[in-house]
Amino acid sequence: MIWRSLCDPESDVYKMWFSSGMRELFDKKYLAAAIVSGLSGMRVGLYAMAVYASALVIKMGLDVFCDAFKPEQLMISRDR
Repeated sequence: MIWRSLCDPESDVYKMWFSSGMRELFDKKYLAAAIVSGLSGMRVGLYAMAVYASALVIKMGLDVFCDAFKPEQLMISRDR
């Protein structure tokens, strides 16, 4: 089930994405360095800001997905 892989805090994908990936990416030092290097004319700063913005959009999209498609039950009833 896709919801369980992306939204369940116990899944490996969720742990990899939010525990190690997002936490490091949303560090204030990383964003500040990207903005400073982008404003100083370094092209790598523009790419870093694009990566940051993309990750933010993906995170917000996953939050909406997890809220909208949260199943009422994670187990399928066998009484059908």
